[in-house]
Amino acid sequence: MRPRELEKGTTDKILDEFFHKLEEINTLRELKEAKKEVLRKLFQVSFERKKLPLVGIIGEIYTVIDPEVNFHIEKKLGELGLEVHRDLTLSYHLLKRIFFTDFFIQRKIYPYLKSTVGGHGRDAIFEMLKYSKKNFSGVIQLLPFGCMPEVTVRPILLKIHQKTGIPFLSLSFDEQTARAGLETRLEAFADVVKNYFDKKKI
Repeated sequence: MRPRELEKGTTDKILDEFFHKLEEINTLRELKEAKKEVLRKLFQVSFERKKLPLVGIIGEIYTVIDPEVNFHIEKKLGELGLEVHRDLTLSYHLLKRIFFTDFFIQRKIYPYLKSTVGGHGRDAIFEMLKYSKKNFSGVIQLLPFGCMPEVTVRPILLKIHQKTGIPFLSLSFDEQTARAGLETRLEAFADVVKNYFDKKKI
């Protein structure tokens, strides 16, 4: 999810025209033509592309992929001016089972973890190592409160953070998690990530 800044005045004008035209539309054909026209105009609007700090999301699969569980964290990070990436998706999880990717992952993380811990603990270590070597400026671990595989690998993730210097934040979720407290932590983390990003550019 990459936030991009539009020429706001231009897009607002195009959309206003479209909504006014909707009031005059009487047939499905007219609606399709209006839709085609507004999309054509929107695609002509120039985008201002900015290189943004890149943050990777790792952790337990359902906490990572379900926005209702993680309080729409990807959207929030985008609003804070960060580009968000995650490898862990349902399709990735299924394909990993088919192609026996766990064997490859275990070999890569062997210096840090010599046995399996269940869940997505191995994936979290593998992804943290990968993100720390690539052009990422931060990593966030998401997990259900008390999830043993993720809690077990958290010290390893902290060790990678200390070794590489990449900013790291671990967030646990349960029914007691407060949105306000979560947003405060994300805002503080975003500042750390942006400072790290700026120092890398120097």
